[in-house]
Amino acid sequence: MKVTRSDALTKIRLQAASDDSTVDLDLTTREVDQLIGELAEMRAKMAPAHTGRISDETAAPFQADNLLWETFPDRALRGVVLALNHAGLGWIALRLSRAQIEDLVTSFEFSLAKLMIARQAAETADDKTA
Repeated sequence: MKVTRSDALTKIRLQAASDDSTVDLDLTTREVDQLIGELAEMRAKMAPAHTGRISDETAAPFQADNLLWETFPDRALRGVVLALNHAGLGWIALRLSRAQIEDLVTSFEFSLAKLMIARQAAETADDKTA
């Protein structure tokens, strides 16, 4: 499978080849968004499943100088929607229950505390080598 961008920046060409044939598709941005969504839904149903754990050593975080996010009440009145904007994927919206929100806040607090400890340790190490 091969993907190339058109000169106009408004389409991509998807080329899929098998042993006896090749199919070329020119996709608009809307069609690419739809394909990404459908692929994500299908991948979620495939085995092996993505692991439910991630580590800071294996995660490949995206740098976001101007991260956009929104929060708003869930229409079903069950919690809050957290939406994050990714340049390639667009808006990714997650419905979070009150318990999930509280867990997320607690996770941020723990991570910030670990960050402070790591910075203090690094400063102490710098002071000893100076």
